[in-house]
Amino acid sequence: MKAANGCTNAASISITPSTLCADILFPTAFSPNGDHLNDNFGPLPVRNLVYVKNYALRIFNRYGQVVFKSTNPYEKWDGMYLGQLFDTGSFMWQASYIYNDGSTKSQNGYVSIVH
Repeated sequence: MKAANGCTNAASISITPSTLCADILFPTAFSPNGDHLNDNFGPLPVRNLVYVKNYALRIFNRYGQVVFKSTNPYEKWDGMYLGQLFDTGSFMWQASYIYNDGSTKSQNGYVSIVH
């Protein structure tokens, strides 16, 4: 590019995407009350999900029944089971996935529904 005084200048930038900024986290509670704030349960932060493959999430009630399962990391649980919204309670979850670099990860924990 030529400046008004006849001098030439140039600039370039090289951007290399990072492989992984941080691990995937899961919240410990959510409130499916329709206010669009923490209405669903699923992995965070969303920006890291592009590095994940072979994802599986299962959520269990206190009797060990699977009340939600998904192989899509962008799909979140809305607190519903068989067409009914759980009132409140604590649920166990298990997640497993493989990062694009080949490393495997398994996580589990508990999530509470609060209203």
